[in-house]
Amino acid sequence: MATRAYIVDITDENTAEMIYNHFDGGEHLNKVLNRYKIDPDDIFSIGGIKSIDQGGNIERYKDGGPISINGNDLVDTLNKIVEKSNETGVDYLQVLNSDSNEWVTIKRNKRTLVNLLDVYKYLKRLDMNENYESKWKRFINEDQRTLDYKKIINDAAKALKGNPQSNIEKYLESLKNEFGIDNDSTFTKYNLFTDQMFIDDFDNYIFGDLDN
Repeated sequence: MATRAYIVDITDENTAEMIYNHFDGGEHLNKVLNRYKIDPDDIFSIGGIKSIDQGGNIERYKDGGPISINGNDLVDTLNKIVEKSNETGVDYLQVLNSDSNEWVTIKRNKRTLVNLLDVYKYLKRLDMNENYESKWKRFINEDQRTLDYKKIINDAAKALKGNPQSNIEKYLESLKNEFGIDNDSTFTKYNLFTDQMFIDDFDNYIFGDLDN
């Protein structure tokens, strides 16, 4: 049975490459990619991938090949990756974490974009050139961070207006707890959120909680 995936390499904030893999997507494929440290240059060539076997050998189709993604900024690039994944209905994304040079499995669901942001580790990949100096200072300035925290909570509450108040309060409380666990990644992630991203994250949190 096919467990389809896209293998993804996010090369910078504005560009990414994806290629289709038909069989054994998910943890099985991820183990093979990491076990043999398969390089993106060996993956993104002519022909879609039928499968990568347990020995690391790549079996290809004659057709297909790399898909280039070009975005206006990081969020736009990642959104286009999500849109392409939703369009083709793949089950997984196998994403290269360039910081650790390891492949990571992301299951396609409502949190796909959030999980991509986590893998990308936005702040850690900044080149610290002048274009990003102000962003960096904003994230390490405690006074500004307090304002950012309040703004994120207010933005989330506005985006979720119309939902049951008890559910909104439960979700906002979960955000507050998350800020207490890991400030850097939390501020990075939620400062990039749009209204729709808050709505999707809220739905996943509430409905996931109800399922448990």
